[in-house]
Parts: sequence; structure tokens; C-alpha cells
Amino acid sequence: MAIDKKGTKQIADNRKARHDYFVLEQIECGIELVGPPLWPQLAEMPLLAAVVGALFVGVGAGLSVRAGGASGGDDALAMCIAHVTGMGIQWAYLSTDLVVLGLSLTYIPLRRIGYSLLTVLISGQLIGLVQRLPLPWDRAQPETME
Repeated sequence: MAIDKKGTKQIADNRKARHDYFVLEQIECGIELVGPPLWPQLAEMPLLAAVVGALFVGVGAGLSVRAGGASGGDDALAMCIAHVTGMGIQWAYLSTDLVVLGLSLTYIPLRRIGYSLLTVLISGQLIGLVQRLPLPWDRAQPETME
């Protein structure tokens, strides 16, 4: 292999990846939704939006945590904090979200922070509930006699 001007030696070459690509056409398409909206205009009802959002986030993230995964960086951070400190996952979520909400006070109005706080409180408790919820396949299987 060749040595370049910087003194680095190339040890492999992918010749199949060497192609020049061109955009010959551009096509735009979309879907038009007709009929009434599935949800009411939640932006006009922030309290309802906060509660509905908390239900979706709490159940979704709770299922993800229950399976041992994380749906994002803040979920992974909360899981690490819960694991290292031994605190419940819902309290780890609450602590990380409170830090984010506290920092958000610099640019988000206090009233909206209040709705966000409600979402964080409900969703965090739901995450803890979903994680602790006993499921039939979680029970220990009886040992078989051999």
C-alpha cells in the first residue's frame, strides 16, 4: 500500500464504495389527511395535553425500561443513576427532569414549566409503576424433578 504525504500508511481500500452519484430527478410527494382530527386541538388545552403526554411517555418509557432498554439519553442517565444509587427509577427520572426544567426556566414561561412539571411527575410515577407491575411470565418457573 502507498504512504501519503502525512506519513500514514493505507492498509485497506474499498473499491466498490468509489462511485460518483448524481441526483437526476427530484420528486415530492405527500399524504393529505382529510376529516376531523383524531385528537382535539391539544395546544388549546395544555392541562389535557400534559396529562395525555404523561400517559404516553410513562407507559412507553416504562415498557422500554422494563425490557432493559432506554429510549433516549435522559432515559439511559436515569437508569444509570437508579442503578448506582439504588433509588427507584421514577425518582431518578424525576431528579434528571427537574434539572432540565430548572435550566429551562431561562427561556420557557413559568406557566408552561408548570404543565411540564405535571407531565414529569405523572410520567415518572407511571414508569416506576410499569416497571414494578407483575406479569404472568415474570413469575419463577417451578423446578422440574429429574
